[in-house]
Amino acid sequence: MILTFAHTQDLYFSDIYLYNKDMKEFKLREKRQQKEVKFHIESSVIKGDFEFHGHDYCELAFIASGQGWHTIGNRQYQLKKGDIYIVKGKEKHGFAALENVRIFNIMLNVYDLVEEDCGALPGFWVLFVHEQFDDFLSHMHVTGADYDRVLEWCELLQQEYKEKEPGYVTVCHSVLMQLIVFLSRKFRIRQQNEMNMDFRLAGAVVHMQTSFAEKITIEQLADLSGFS
Repeated sequence: MILTFAHTQDLYFSDIYLYNKDMKEFKLREKRQQKEVKFHIESSVIKGDFEFHGHDYCELAFIASGQGWHTIGNRQYQLKKGDIYIVKGKEKHGFAALENVRIFNIMLNVYDLVEEDCGALPGFWVLFVHEQFDDFLSHMHVTGADYDRVLEWCELLQQEYKEKEPGYVTVCHSVLMQLIVFLSRKFRIRQQNEMNMDFRLAGAVVHMQTSFAEKITIEQLADLSGFS
């Protein structure tokens, strides 16, 4: 995979040429440093570009500061402080024109961590489970107290992960779950009248996943999705 960027005024466009044999793919088992902890976290300050790549895990990227561009599939998004992106499975992405971007990357397999009641949150389904290729929905922006809270959790996760004080495994997993539930609850899709089909269907999918042993009717699913 080769990703090239052309700078035109203040906008960066990408031309993506697909050579799968050249595209780097990261593995969670190679990233994890603490085998007792079911995820990996790292942070860095990045300048310039980061190559287009894939991975076999779900990646939560929190932009603590800086700016730049983020390409996911064939779409490009401007990065800024407070942005959060969750990139899953077969979704490929890369970064360009990064200007002192401080980024926290949390790499995980959600099925190793989540409790059953997470499935009752439509925001969790869209953010962490459903792979999207046309209209990428798994991103949000936090400001003010919400930004401070997410930054505090990320910094605590990294500290506990590195220092390995007694009880760190429990702290790591509990703090990460707080972050996942917080984001799932906070998740909103633009304005209701522009709601994407994936999110409209999320309530129906969640209901089927959590009520598969019960009788489910088409009418129930249509009502959960806002269809008549």
